[in-house]
Amino acid sequence: MVFLRRACTVVLYTLLVLTPLIVFPRTSELFEFNKMLVVYGLAGVSISLLTTYWIVTKKIAIEKTLFTWSLLGLLVAFSLSALFSIDRHTSLYGYYGRFNGGLLSYTAFAVIHVALLTLLSLYEKKNEFIDKTIAVSVGVAAFVVLWGLPGTFGKDLSCWLFSAQKSLESLNNLCWTASFRPAERMFSTLGQPNWLGAYLAAHIFLWGYGWYRMITAKKAFSLYQQIFWWSSGAVIISGILLSRSRSALMAIIIVAVFSGGLLWLHYRASLMELFSKHKKSYLCLIGIFVCCVLLWKTGVASIDRLLRPDQSLFKNERVITQPASTETTPSSEIQGATESFVIRQIVWKGAWNLFLRYPILGSGLDTFGYGYFFTRPIEHNATSEWDYLYNRAHNEYLNLLATTGVVGVTAYGFVIVAYLLHVSSVLRSKKFSFDTRLRAGVLAASWGTILITQFFGFATSVSSVFFFLLPTLSYAAVHVSPRRGEVIGSTPRWLWVVPGSVTVLTGVFCLSYLLADMNYASATAHTSTGQSDIALQELKQALDIRYEHVYQDKYAYLLANMATGAAGSPDSKAKELASELFDESVTVHGASLKAAPMNLLYIRTGAKIYFLKAQALGDSEDLKMAEELVDKAASLAPTDPKNPYTKALFYGILMQTQKDQAKEYAKQAVDTVGKALQLKPDYRDALLLEGMALTVLGDTDGARKSYQTILDKVNPQDAEAAQHLEQLGNE
Repeated sequence: MVFLRRACTVVLYTLLVLTPLIVFPRTSELFEFNKMLVVYGLAGVSISLLTTYWIVTKKIAIEKTLFTWSLLGLLVAFSLSALFSIDRHTSLYGYYGRFNGGLLSYTAFAVIHVALLTLLSLYEKKNEFIDKTIAVSVGVAAFVVLWGLPGTFGKDLSCWLFSAQKSLESLNNLCWTASFRPAERMFSTLGQPNWLGAYLAAHIFLWGYGWYRMITAKKAFSLYQQIFWWSSGAVIISGILLSRSRSALMAIIIVAVFSGGLLWLHYRASLMELFSKHKKSYLCLIGIFVCCVLLWKTGVASIDRLLRPDQSLFKNERVITQPASTETTPSSEIQGATESFVIRQIVWKGAWNLFLRYPILGSGLDTFGYGYFFTRPIEHNATSEWDYLYNRAHNEYLNLLATTGVVGVTAYGFVIVAYLLHVSSVLRSKKFSFDTRLRAGVLAASWGTILITQFFGFATSVSSVFFFLLPTLSYAAVHVSPRRGEVIGSTPRWLWVVPGSVTVLTGVFCLSYLLADMNYASATAHTSTGQSDIALQELKQALDIRYEHVYQDKYAYLLANMATGAAGSPDSKAKELASELFDESVTVHGASLKAAPMNLLYIRTGAKIYFLKAQALGDSEDLKMAEELVDKAASLAPTDPKNPYTKALFYGILMQTQKDQAKEYAKQAVDTVGKALQLKPDYRDALLLEGMALTVLGDTDGARKSYQTILDKVNPQDAEAAQHLEQLGNE
């Protein structure tokens, strides 16, 4: 059983260390995709270890707790939601680009919980092991902050790591796109500032537990251990402040006030005595906190204005090497941007309406990115993020309500209640020591921060790890009795095929998923640089390795674009090739639409494919199909101005290419684009198209009005609108 204990330790520590840290630049998504692959791999190893345990003990047994049963209920509820989903593939594997949130990910976390909870019974000194595990996790959290800290000064270590040269010149922030601004908000290896904030918020209480043990039993801690607990606290506090995550700060404050109030009510005298006995340590801790706040500020303007000096100490030394972005900076700080909370309220309204449309089982697990279009409030068009794709409701509970309905949210609620009942029973029981109850309370406090940050955001791979792992450690400490787990008799060799097969299949799954995504990412890059031939081959390789209707959609559209290019050649063979490519494009796209018939993005792709085919081959039936698909998209997403604009754009292109029917198409363009402008009066591209169509119709006054609206209400510096106005003035 020594092997199983060591293997269990490796799985647990790998989960704590590798999941927050892993980042890989050659995948389509640097952060979440790779972290989830680690989770899937460890879930497979956990199954192998658990089956090995059953084989050698000749008994199939798991630790049965209320939390475990609630997880089973959650999987059943989510399975039903996935079965009746608007997109079963997405509900199974998760939204492509987020990856965490599908049925497979929840199953993986549940498997890891069951396996670790069962195997931790093999540890005779479980509490010592759990305390060591907490220390390891705190150390990793501190390392995550230290890794991201140079990026605050324009010297991001990830950029240096991604660079092929590994020189001092590559130590900058230039590897990040405009969507990432580490010099303004730290995100380190987590991907987004709020994700980092949520991760560190959960660790502040774990760190507090270790720090408390250190100051109350200094003799049991070496000098290096004392340095570790003091320094890691300062680093984690700094990371929370530099993430500028208001949800993380709010979570810490709420949990601290609640848990502090309970401690004061029940242990007032003990707390006073403790503070008196360790006054210097507490004053030193307060000093560290004050220094961190003065050094980095809080990111909350109303608080920072009260601090002196007016700017943070190192502000003048920071180097901002990215252009402005609206994604990682609070929108209130960007000129013309809508306040983030205003946008969230609109998205929450849409999520609630989606729930009302699918009240029992929701639209399908993790399908919010597709379902939100159905109930998207029209007021979203008036925000600065009107054309953003929202794949989450930015409130985990509303997200679950919209995608899994009453059944899914009820099951999720049972999971929360099950753990809270466990914590309550431990805290109220006198059979457990003070240290045991303190540990249970601290684990619950850390878990509580996750519940709060998820209210203003959503579950990520790392937050999900701790959502399931913290209860596992808490249950293991008090409800799992140590077992010797001795080997009973000999074991038939054929039984070892089971854990071996699980390990191999898991490895194949993870490797194929990785290789397919790397091909997809490379194809996306080659498409952006105009290398369509290479991109097409890579997308085909991705589809050969693994089925994803996301790959099919990109592959079909790329085929259509290549067919359009071939159709423009005077060579008769090129025209035959164009016809074959269009046929293949339509077939592939039909397969993707069959897999996800209510996917608005795929419907739009289909409309574009048929329009390109109609232009290239001159078949009026293809144009009719393009119009029908756009109309279908408009019926699914009635408040999205892109749908009528896309149809108007088709007419606008025909207006320019079919000179003999230019006025007819111009009239259709004006009529259709007007529907887009009813939904969004300041739609720049729609106004521009309207002006061009009105010019063709001879309505120069109307055209001037459209162009002037762009300059007055959208962008006074719009060069294209100004040029059109100048041309009208010269006529």
